[in-house]
Amino acid sequence: MDLTIILVSGQLHDLLIVCFKMRNNMNDLSSLHCFQAVYQSLSISKAALKLNLSKASVSKKILSLEAELGGELFVRS
Repeated sequence: MDLTIILVSGQLHDLLIVCFKMRNNMNDLSSLHCFQAVYQSLSISKAALKLNLSKASVSKKILSLEAELGGELFVRS
């Protein structure tokens, strides 16, 4: 699955706020770690391999971040 990043400046600001709020929660930090891996590879599959997680787990973590921000971070194609 190819991904396109669709962060706009406001969403990036919101993501940084979410990161700050979640800094003490290890589960949320793992979501941010997943986001970083997906961002770098532009692929949920490649990120899952890199993180030694299932694709479903990575996808759920990205969906959780998107729900927190109220919008998509990536366009799935």
